[in-house]
This record gives sequence, structure tokens and C-alpha cells, in this order.
Amino acid sequence: MLNIAEIEMGEEEINAAVDVLRSGKLCEGEKCAEFEKEFAKLVGAKYATTCSSGTTALHTAFLNLIEPGDEVLIPAITFFATAAMVIYAGGVPVFCDIDPKTYCIDISDARNKLTKKTRAIAPVHLFGNACDIDEVNKLAKEHDLKIIFDAAQAHLTKYKDADVGSFGDAVCYSFYATKNMTTGGEGGMIVSNSDEFIKQCILLKRQGQQKKYYHTITGTNYRMTDMQAAVGLAQLKKLPEFTRKRQTNADQLDTELKALPQIITPYVAPETTHSYHQYTIQLPPEVNRDKFVQALKDRQIGSGINYPTPLHQQPALKQYSPGNIIEAEQFSTRCVSLPVHPKVGPDDVKKIASATRELLA
Repeated sequence: MLNIAEIEMGEEEINAAVDVLRSGKLCEGEKCAEFEKEFAKLVGAKYATTCSSGTTALHTAFLNLIEPGDEVLIPAITFFATAAMVIYAGGVPVFCDIDPKTYCIDISDARNKLTKKTRAIAPVHLFGNACDIDEVNKLAKEHDLKIIFDAAQAHLTKYKDADVGSFGDAVCYSFYATKNMTTGGEGGMIVSNSDEFIKQCILLKRQGQQKKYYHTITGTNYRMTDMQAAVGLAQLKKLPEFTRKRQTNADQLDTELKALPQIITPYVAPETTHSYHQYTIQLPPEVNRDKFVQALKDRQIGSGINYPTPLHQQPALKQYSPGNIIEAEQFSTRCVSLPVHPKVGPDDVKKIASATRELLA
């Protein structure tokens, strides 16, 4: 079966984890510090701190940048955690439509949803495609908004030749098992160009403990372990090659699927370098998506639906729903993600494309 997501793990990761286990130094320590330094350097940020997951990275960032009752602009199409962590930080998620080409937040719609309570915007670099950072920065500057970028799916994504990790007040990454790199199943990172902000994040994730048994704020335990960081360091060395393979597979799929004008393949703006966490297409409205997905499965090809229910239609978030959000709702009924991860080879791409052409002929 050609799965929708697979991570490459080798002896380097295994040996790195075993070395930490043998050292007896298991909790957050030297490996985490090294991982933070190397990751920040790679993404062009000045500072970084590890977290236990991408979700806790978001929660930590929101807790430090918004106050209870603050409204935060977020796209209606993204993973649930983006909205949930706004709420857990005491904020109010304000759902915005998506750009029909990039599937990232529609700044025009975000602008229409500004109120006196709006204090932040949390754009998502969805599927590894960068949002329009210039427009985000412009909106934030005009209305004095904090910017928390969700880059959980955007490892090594670039905007105007700069890594997306170099922008905003905070950028949050995930190292979950299906992401473009992992720290062994779970893990996250916050990067920023603000030393003071990162210090506050560190204090919060360490239970507000300024020195041993002396707590200056009510914090929590969102720390990463050194074993996870050791795996992350090994993965980090491979990330550029992982990304190159994803991009090569995506480029080949683009070429193979050109004969199907009825489907919409991923759009990449000239100023953007896509890292292809997902290669997401839109099927024609008349195609039954469930049957298409099952037919791919029958041919031993996995796929994904990211995401079948927009955030404003989630039962847990219905009290925040602004009503219909047209582009997001349309996208959610037509989207299908095809495999482009590093274990996908040229023959696999041909198989995916051939099956897609056959099913849509």
C-alpha cells in the first residue's frame, strides 16, 4: 500500500535515541538546547524553544501574546488545534475564509472581520504553502495585531527567499509522526526574533519555575525530552533532502496531471517555495469523492481529506460560527491529498497519476 504519509527513520535516529537512554540524562537538557539552536539557524530565526507538541507550542504562544476575551483571526480550513488553543488561552477565534488559490487565510475577509476586540492573527501555512506574508504584515501593522504563524506543516517553506520561520511575533512548528520531520511521534517548536518572548515561553512551559521550586507565574509542563530532541537533530540533517524529494514528486505530479484540466492542482505563487506536506487537489463538483478515494485504495494508493469539516462547522466550535464561509465550505467538499512523501518514487508518482486519469476520464 502506498500510504498518504510515511516518515523515513534510519540508524541515525535509532542510535541518537539509544545514546540518550544510555546516558541516563533523559529530560530536557543539552540535546534540546542543541536542537533549538540548530532549528532556529535553519529557519532564520534568532531564538527557539522546544515544546512537547505543535499544539502545546501554539498554546504557549497564545498564552504569552493574547489576553482573555481577545479576538484572533484564523482560517476556517486548518487542523482543529489552531482554534482550540486560542480558546484554551482565553481568546475568541474569528473564522475567516480561505484564498481560493493558496487555501491560506483570505486577508480581505480577515479585514472585514476586524472589531475593536481583535488583537491577533494566526495565519496557517497550509499544506506547506506560504500565506501572503506581506499582506498579513500590512494588516497587523495597520491594526496593531500580534502575528502567530502556524507552520506545523511548513518546514522549510519559503516566502520571497526567506524561510517562513523568520517572520512574525511567533512561529509554531509540529514534529508529529506524519509531519515533514519528526522527533519520534510528538514534539513542537516555537521560534521568534524576540528574546523576551522566548524567555516567557520557556518560563511558562517549565511550570513558571524561575529557579528551583520558586514559581513566578502559573505555568505548565510542555517540555520536550532529550531523547526526542536527539531524534529531531538526526531528522533535521535530512530535512533538506526530504523536502527536495517532496518537491520533485509534486513537480512530477503537476506534469502528469496536466492532461486533466477538470481538477485543480496546488497553486504556488512565484514568491513562494512550497514544502508539500500535502499535495492537495480539488476534484470536479460532479465527482463522488468517497468513491474516488475508495477506488484509489482498491489500487493500493492511499489518500487523505484535509479537511472534510471547516472549523466553523465543527460541533465543538459552533458557538463561534459566523455563518457560511463560501470558499472554505466548497474546498472541504472537493479536496483530496495524494502521496508525495520522501518514500514515494518516480514509478509511484506515475501510478498515482495513471489511476487519477483513469478514474476521472
